[in-house]
Amino acid sequence: MEALAYSKTEEYKLEIRKRCPVEGTGAELVHYHGLRHACYWGRLKVELQAVLTALAVNIKRWANIMLAGLRNAKIRHAV
Repeated sequence: MEALAYSKTEEYKLEIRKRCPVEGTGAELVHYHGLRHACYWGRLKVELQAVLTALAVNIKRWANIMLAGLRNAKIRHAV
């Protein structure tokens, strides 16, 4: 019952609003980039794998943003 009451508070709504984008990124890392299971043993190697995977995702997103900008520029220029 406490959880249900808490879920109706304004504090909970603000917390969930912050959490949603982060959970989507975490899900992408787990489902599409293999972070559910580490390829290596040892904390440092696992952390390195996570950092490099996150870097790859960021580069992929950056490239998609840049390509979208180029496509939009070509469309505007063609008109």
